[in-house]
Amino acid sequence: MVEATQRALEQRAHERFGRLRREAVSRLENGVLAAELRVGGSAPPSGWCVSCIARVVTNRPELVAPIEVVQSELSAIGECTRYAPESLHVSLLGLTTRSARESFDAERVAALRTVVRRELAGVAPSTMALTGVNLTGNQWFLEAVPGDGSWARLRRRLAAAATVIGEEPMVHPDTEPVHLNIARISSLESAAAAVRLLTSRPFTESMIVSTIELVITDFVVDPAVTVVIDTIGA
Repeated sequence: MVEATQRALEQRAHERFGRLRREAVSRLENGVLAAELRVGGSAPPSGWCVSCIARVVTNRPELVAPIEVVQSELSAIGECTRYAPESLHVSLLGLTTRSARESFDAERVAALRTVVRRELAGVAPSTMALTGVNLTGNQWFLEAVPGDGSWARLRRRLAAAATVIGEEPMVHPDTEPVHLNIARISSLESAAAAVRLLTSRPFTESMIVSTIELVITDFVVDPAVTVVIDTIGA
């Protein structure tokens, strides 16, 4: 039963990633992405939030090097803003809406820290299989497939607990998908090169998530402005 459940989870993940890949290839070949970028469609969402994330440098620092190899290949595609090594992460949950930095006062942050500490107590490490390079919107990412359903369940638990204390967590209808963002396209020079990267660039790595950080951050987890509130795990 456990193996069947895991196979079903992996199949759903691969189907989602396959759908995103097909959509990205279509947008590239039809000129849709290039047109969006020309009218300024490359900026990340604005505002700050309190979020639970698992950074690569905290959980598997040796993974940074192969990710940087993929990032370097993006230069053939066009101008990209690469995520810094300290910014590479998978998100567990954005616990709040995006708003001004000053809205996160000490009392609000302390309440969120208490919720996270309680919900993450005793949580076992999660294995993430990184299965390929993909693109959604103008965001390049590595596909991440959790080793079991615990990541999705933890997201739901954290969302429910944050809602109880009056927050509006960033909950999606499907709690299973996990992306490891690596770069954002700001101009496209070669759609053909982008399609080749999408369809023929292998990437097979894994990461054991044993440490989750509670942070106040912007969308891209800029290390210059991100504040680590708490660290839970090994």
